[in-house]
Amino acid sequence: MNKINSDYNFLLKLKHWQLFFFLLGIPLLLELIGIILIHPTNIYDVLNINLYLMPIIISVIMLFLFRWFWSVGIILYKKISFDMNLKRFKAALLFSFTYMILFLFFILSVFLAFVNRKEGFPSIVNIIILALYLFSILCLIYVVHFISKLLIGMKLGRRPFIKEYVGCFFLLLFFPVGIWFIQPKINGLTR
Repeated sequence: MNKINSDYNFLLKLKHWQLFFFLLGIPLLLELIGIILIHPTNIYDVLNINLYLMPIIISVIMLFLFRWFWSVGIILYKKISFDMNLKRFKAALLFSFTYMILFLFFILSVFLAFVNRKEGFPSIVNIIILALYLFSILCLIYVVHFISKLLIGMKLGRRPFIKEYVGCFFLLLFFPVGIWFIQPKINGLTR
């Protein structure tokens, strides 16, 4: 249990530039290393490499971002004095993360099927995927709402009103710019 809490605290104690580096710097380095190791000879080779690397790189970014969301939500929830629905937060975050990763690889398979001139998916499958995608986006909006409400609620010491945490909400939505402003606040609250 202490190992898990130290992992969560590690993410919350990062400086804003360190978090930014983990979220964007490492994935970009992975892409550059992939391109250098494969030695593309023309632009089409680079595009082909990116076709296969991009879902992996986006998955790394999402894994770290969602882990950060999880850490902020769990640690700050333990420190608030008002009640919020932690189970709904966990379910929304897990559904959104799982679906986004599966969606990335689904899009890759659809693109590869299109390139290879194979038949696409039936329209009912596309409708189901679209509905799940929209639900996943709603779950992600709920996660950002939950975290912004926790952050401002901890600062105020009570349940905040919407007008009090809407700024934090939009900062979290506008990733990665919001990280530069939110992470220092989290550093101050978790000390």
